Amino acid sequence: MNDMLPVFVVGFVMVTGSMVVSVLSFFGLESWLARSLPWFTRAPHAPRLIAMMSATIAVSLAMVIFNVWAWAWCYKALGIFDNISDALYFSIVAFTTLGLNDIAMPQEWRLLGGITAVNGFIYIGMISAMILDMVRRVRLAQDAAAKAAAKPALPT
Repeated sequence: MNDMLPVFVVGFVMVTGSMVVSVLSFFGLESWLARSLPWFTRAPHAPRLIAMMSATIAVSLAMVIFNVWAWAWCYKALGIFDNISDALYFSIVAFTTLGLNDIAMPQEWRLLGGITAVNGFIYIGMISAMILDMVRRVRLAQDAAAKAAAKPALPT
């Protein structure tokens, strides 16, 4: 059990750091949406919804790339892999939960590959929730704006 403690400590630090950076990025994205919502509610709605989805997906993809590189540099710094290309390849395979098994970690660090996969699994869930929430917010605002524009003015 004592030989697994360093693995759990490294895994905890990496997952916590990944989540903090990701949450801050997503809060930044939400802040941008809140400031830009009036633009998104103007017609035509479809191109503006596509623009919002494109921005959300781009930020999400950038965060996946950041996380994969962070894990790769962690593996390299710990001496798990001799070169960054193997570390990056393993990081991508583990983070995306693909699990090809063509490159293996040393026995004492194998648990870290599973922790990387859990981190990726959680992150993919966060991305899905973020994209759906952003689309929902914009669509609700667009529907409200369309209803307000279609409502006849009351005589005074």
